[in-house]
Amino acid sequence: MLLLAVGGVLTACNKSKDLYEGFDRNGTQEQKELLPESEYLDFTTTNVVSFNVNYGALGKRILVEVYGEEPQLDYSPETGQTITGTPIYKMFTNDEGRFVADVALPSYLTKVWLHTASFGVPQFASADIVGGQVNLNLATSPAGARTTAGTRADGTHKIWDLGKVGSIQNLRAIVGWEGNAYGKIIDGNGGLLTAGSLSAEDLAAIKPYLGNDKTSEFNKYLVGTDAVNTTIYPTFTNSKGETVTTTSAQVYVTYVGEMGAWYQDGLGYYYYKTGEAPASRDAATKNLKHYMILPNSSLAGDPPYLGDHVGSQNGYYNYGQENAPAWANERIQLLFEDPETGEVTTNFPPGYTIGFFLVSKAKWQDNSCQDETWKVGLTQLWYSNEEWNNDSRKRHFAALGYKDKILYGVEDGQNTSYNDLVFTVEADPAGAIKNEERHDIVPDEGGETATETTYKTYAYEDIWPTGGDYDLNDVIIEHKRTVTFDSYNYVQEVEDVFTAVQPEGSADYDDGFAIQIPETLLGNITLPANTVEETETVDGKTVHTYILFYSAKNVRGREFVFKRTFGSKAVSKVALEADDYNPFVLSQYNPNAATRTEIHLPKHKATSKADTSMIGAEDDAYFINKDGKHPFSVMMPIRNFVAVTEQQPVESDYPSYTNWVESGMTTNQDWYNHHK
Repeated sequence: MLLLAVGGVLTACNKSKDLYEGFDRNGTQEQKELLPESEYLDFTTTNVVSFNVNYGALGKRILVEVYGEEPQLDYSPETGQTITGTPIYKMFTNDEGRFVADVALPSYLTKVWLHTASFGVPQFASADIVGGQVNLNLATSPAGARTTAGTRADGTHKIWDLGKVGSIQNLRAIVGWEGNAYGKIIDGNGGLLTAGSLSAEDLAAIKPYLGNDKTSEFNKYLVGTDAVNTTIYPTFTNSKGETVTTTSAQVYVTYVGEMGAWYQDGLGYYYYKTGEAPASRDAATKNLKHYMILPNSSLAGDPPYLGDHVGSQNGYYNYGQENAPAWANERIQLLFEDPETGEVTTNFPPGYTIGFFLVSKAKWQDNSCQDETWKVGLTQLWYSNEEWNNDSRKRHFAALGYKDKILYGVEDGQNTSYNDLVFTVEADPAGAIKNEERHDIVPDEGGETATETTYKTYAYEDIWPTGGDYDLNDVIIEHKRTVTFDSYNYVQEVEDVFTAVQPEGSADYDDGFAIQIPETLLGNITLPANTVEETETVDGKTVHTYILFYSAKNVRGREFVFKRTFGSKAVSKVALEADDYNPFVLSQYNPNAATRTEIHLPKHKATSKADTSMIGAEDDAYFINKDGKHPFSVMMPIRNFVAVTEQQPVESDYPSYTNWVESGMTTNQDWYNHHK
């Protein structure tokens, strides 16, 4: 009866779980010694990781997504390439193409995966976290980069005759490639292969037209064969309005990249006198010489050339990043073989039209074209002369005008992405290939924006400062944050949604919940209804406290939406992330009381309205039990946290929690993911 009486007095929430508040397990009252703050763990579940990833000049202002586990890749002709997984962080690179940021990531991570949908750089990469850092150089360039064309005289360039391959009766090549099974391109022909002139600004202008894995803006501007193919016109009008006669033209193809391609595609060209195209596919494959210029368009960091693993991976065969055969921004000068004299030259005469063909799902042999034995196997063959294609798609090539170039998008399947292989064609003189029927790209001056969504869960023990049962389920708040930011990583909008998700009946107290925000990060606020705002000065800075609700038990499942918008360049994403909100619970909240009981995350500061006499009293040590093993609250970088069983300490449902604490938080750092 005496025990029951004591229990009735000491049970803060009418629950027998709290019988030992302020007492040890044997019922003897004790006052534990308060040690310096540094002697206690902080019970944080995240670590700050410093990223320094270099994508090179073509990676300027591109969006990078960070994954905590390897994203799964899949492909189908209908849906394109799909990525399964949720990024845990996003940020744009700077003007130098570097992704530099200090990012709070789950402590248990030892490796991260990076993804970008941008051209010109590896779309996928992985890196180990070493010493709290991720250092990675992904800047790519041609092997033995050539910046200017060679000086080999016209008529001395070599063309390799590859013979009959598949339905093509006469397949030829104007560049070489290494003697391996990948089709890695090398020059081998007097400087025809050089580094292109594409810039990051060019890629940014092009990207909006490339869409996603299923469709793109190209699909809106499909035109007929005459406007798709590159014709060398006898005359053209220059920028001064003068009529210029074309004597000859130098023609260059620059590979931009691939976006949704899963197949390994090869690219080549052919030509015919303007207006005299072969009448049928059969006639074209028999009578036109086909010149291969890019035997394999796969880039490093794109499927199936990922990482350093070679072999079967996630349901497909991966060849490894080092074996990637192509690089973005490689430029190839095309050769003209005079049909009458056989002379090989870089000069295309006026009155000729250049078309392109795509070898989809290409296959390569372990021979180099340098010894004239290389062969390519044809699985699918598509032409820019749409009338020659024998499938329902017909149009596999699309063309847009961009500056003094033609931008080509190629579709290797049956969807409408037209971004499976992207290249440009330019000529000297530029006006010789201008066609008014092509739609011209107008760069978007507004810049790119991105949206990032992250989740946290806060779990609280409301028996403070006396020791509770540490089931951390009296108040559980799920926090969803959605941030919209521009390509310079300035925040445009941030929406925070707080939802009380603790089990029904987990606490009988009316426990309120509040957050704090520095005035410098307020912006224009839209508050939930009935929110109470307080203002105070902390360390010389004005801080606003917002009490979102008074009783968590009465608002279970309700969303409290806190939205802020910002003007141009007002708040950086880094500054926003440095603010952890200092979320706290107001235990047994009485809005009319002069002081109140606040429960914060470990080692966080209470507000000026907190009852300071309770801080450090009883079992409290900086919102941690003085035994150093149990916090009164914890933040976890997840959602859908499985609540601890009522009346049981957290380690009863999460056995690895004990190892986490006893190791000084160096092992079992993902304990909250392993409910028993």
